[in-house]
Amino acid sequence: MLRTLISTKAHLFRLTVPERGHSVKEIGRLGQFKLYPDMNIPENEPGDIYKHLYDNSPDMLVSVSPQDGSLLSCNQTLLKKTGFFKSELIGRSVFSIYDESCQQDAKDAFKTFQALGKVSDVRLRIKKKSGGFIPVLLNVSSVKDQNGKILYSISSWRDITEQIELEQKVEQSNKKLRKIVESKSKQLHISNRDIREYLYASAHYFREPVRTVCSFSKLLKIHIKELNDAQSDEYLDQIVVGAQLIDELFRGLINYNRLENSDQDPFGEINMNLLLNEVLSELSKDIIIKMEWFKISNLDPIIGNDWQIKLVCKELINNALRFRQKGIDPYIEVQTYSTDEKVTLCVSDNGVGIADEYHHKIFQLFYSYDSVNKQKYSGIGLAQCRRIAELHQADLWVESKVEEGSRFCISFTKHKPFNS
Repeated sequence: MLRTLISTKAHLFRLTVPERGHSVKEIGRLGQFKLYPDMNIPENEPGDIYKHLYDNSPDMLVSVSPQDGSLLSCNQTLLKKTGFFKSELIGRSVFSIYDESCQQDAKDAFKTFQALGKVSDVRLRIKKKSGGFIPVLLNVSSVKDQNGKILYSISSWRDITEQIELEQKVEQSNKKLRKIVESKSKQLHISNRDIREYLYASAHYFREPVRTVCSFSKLLKIHIKELNDAQSDEYLDQIVVGAQLIDELFRGLINYNRLENSDQDPFGEINMNLLLNEVLSELSKDIIIKMEWFKISNLDPIIGNDWQIKLVCKELINNALRFRQKGIDPYIEVQTYSTDEKVTLCVSDNGVGIADEYHHKIFQLFYSYDSVNKQKYSGIGLAQCRRIAELHQADLWVESKVEEGSRFCISFTKHKPFNS
């Protein structure tokens, strides 16, 4: 590639090419060769070359007085783009060239120029003689003396009309895209709302006949005991278990549906000791509970939603009672551990435990596998706990070994979650 090397002492221009290594070889002087053969550049006056480059720069160039902002010089590019004659511009205030819509921005840029001697990438608008304006990007550089006084300056106005048009096209495309996204989001919201409403109504309607089957099956079981029919008794046991599982499934779906619509549920400080008493009272209505099975320490308060935290405690305790080891009384311990930033609620048991390979699966919706007793259950309870942890921006995990019990922990921040 050709390179130009300027000798300031001799005021000569040389054309050079690189040799191997770092040396250069002179192949001619501008007195003998034209740099651009198709341009009418004087061959004998280096100063004319500077002027040609200045006048034909792709950017509009001007020099402005740092004292009063008057135009001292300009190039031909500026005259061609704006339509003004040079005599109409030189001596005028630079502010008279700017469009009225950007006068304040232009004045601010000039103050920056006076203070710093430079301006970088300021968007302005300059007038055209025929009317209208040209959007430009202003950059200014200068030379100062030892005292910091500006001696010379040059301002560049780059025409950014094409860039502005492209930006406008992009913005129009973005607007269309946003409208499409908003429309699709609205449709999705309506669809999800309809599904949630259908799920909620279906679960409520289906629970009633299932509970009826369960209740009458229990009554029939009592009645046929007098007949001493073991096979019928076993059949009825299967009916009762199945009906209870379906009822649990519907109840879980109702709660999960409520969690998905819990954006407005209030958060506050919860007295966990009172909440645990309420949980045990409600559980005792459905299953046999003995208080000697429980060890509940004095619990620290938690910042959260009362109903959701109660559901977590109920599910974790119910889980411990359901998966206890045969022939061993359950032992369930509820504790809290506090740091400066977190309160961690833990529910420990001496139940059947969970194999390591299932620790990450048990919180999935509808995942229902008891590796020890092969019991069936809905698979919603722990998924609800996971969802509540997400809504509280809390961490949820399990520590467990088969036949040694499990320890479920959920760690809450002491501050109200930002989106609650």
